[in-house]
Amino acid sequence: MFDIIIANGWVIDGTGNPAFRGDVAVAGERIAEVGSLEGAAARTIIDATGRVVCPGFVDCHSHSDRTILANRAALSSLYQGVTTEIVGNCGMGVAPLSNLNRAEAAHAAGDAYAVDWTSFGEFLDRVEEGIGINMGFQVGHGVLRSSVMASPLDRPPTEGEMTAMERLLAASLDVGGIGLSFGLEFMPGRAADADELRRLCIVAASRHCTTSWHVRNRDRRFEEAVDEALAVTRSAGARLQLSHLSAKPGSAPRAWNRVMEAVRLARDEGQDVQCDMIPYTVGPGELATILPDWASRGTPEEVRARLRDPETRRRLAAESDRYWLLFYYREWDKLTLARCSSHPEWLGMTFREIGAATGQDPFDCVYDILADEAETLSVGVNGVLFSEGDIQEWLADPLFAIAADGTTLPDSGPLTRLANHPNCYGWTPRVVQTLVRELRVLRLEEAIRKMTSMPAARFVGDRGILRRGMVADVIVFDPSRFVTRATFMAPHVYAEGMEYVVVNGRLALAEGAPTGELAGRVLGRRR
Repeated sequence: MFDIIIANGWVIDGTGNPAFRGDVAVAGERIAEVGSLEGAAARTIIDATGRVVCPGFVDCHSHSDRTILANRAALSSLYQGVTTEIVGNCGMGVAPLSNLNRAEAAHAAGDAYAVDWTSFGEFLDRVEEGIGINMGFQVGHGVLRSSVMASPLDRPPTEGEMTAMERLLAASLDVGGIGLSFGLEFMPGRAADADELRRLCIVAASRHCTTSWHVRNRDRRFEEAVDEALAVTRSAGARLQLSHLSAKPGSAPRAWNRVMEAVRLARDEGQDVQCDMIPYTVGPGELATILPDWASRGTPEEVRARLRDPETRRRLAAESDRYWLLFYYREWDKLTLARCSSHPEWLGMTFREIGAATGQDPFDCVYDILADEAETLSVGVNGVLFSEGDIQEWLADPLFAIAADGTTLPDSGPLTRLANHPNCYGWTPRVVQTLVRELRVLRLEEAIRKMTSMPAARFVGDRGILRRGMVADVIVFDPSRFVTRATFMAPHVYAEGMEYVVVNGRLALAEGAPTGELAGRVLGRRR
């Protein structure tokens, strides 16, 4: 007898193959059979007539490591059919810690959870106390840097610090880290040179781990930044995932096409390279990233005083040609304040609207907000960065998986302050409804491949395909009813229409409601 039979559904197996009518049987945590199972017995039988049955979605670019300890049920993910997230992206993370970076991690956690670990393995132990979805944890380069380097961080490491980073990365990978990530548009990652990146990539390659790169620039120097990632990983023998690979405002005409020519040439020469991108024209970002390195140096009081100085502000505006050139070009109508604890009255307003409301130049509003948030400089913004045509072209490319670049969250409570974009609650239904059903950019089977077997094969192995012997992460939904009502002004709305979610062989969502099972696990754990 099987544990679960999902009967009479349209089976989309995750490989891109056409859908077929059939059944899926689960025994323990594995898929036992796929095909015609008429007359077979199971403890639970789910009638999936008229529904799609496919692997659980895999988000290969998530930041849920910063919320999972306070949001173990991960309902915003389950309601979207997401059963696995790859976290620790963009060089960020919450482990490993030392006396040099513990206070920063504790401040970011606030009252949500206690920061009571030091090593990467100790943090994974905390996560393994129970989670609703599977998670694979990458080691963030920025966390390594802040763990071993005393301030200032906008400098090369000493040889002793570099060796300490290599050892710390190796130890973190050996206890369960599944990869290494870089965030080279952010501090402290943007202070690293190619040799520092190469030495860490060699450590990751020695353990057959993928390296995920938020490259150094995606506007004027986009092609140069991707060339750096290709060259460093080639010399280190490391696998390369180009995270949210996109040409932003300020990039040269057809820069994305030339980047992809370089990627395809590298693949033709044997290099292991893939890409991912979000399904939105508006991207989430961090306001403080427009600051030059010198502006954020020192204590919060020193940073605050610097940001309030009129002469310094003129210099900062002149040097804002980084990250999103929308600021430098003063395209204030395309920039919205999306996350800010000190000025909730401005949330959802464009910076042009904030300037009009205060009677100030929008740049002064930017620096006022950052000064008021000088303790952490954690301010979320949204920017209109791409056209619908861009998104359609990029996501249709065979080398691109689809990802969220968000965080699993509840729909109420203090953690909702971290959401400044509907991607946290509705990225997978947006793919199904907009790219598949409305625009017909992708076949449903291909969209599902880009959210299941493609990212799974890249990071986590034996899941992402409905095949005998694979891990039983399975979802059931009606594509016509699978929708998101999350918006930029009201993002905290769970997706609708996901009917069943099986995580590691256990029902986590049944008849559209959570069962309370914490069936997820930390993937790649080694002891």
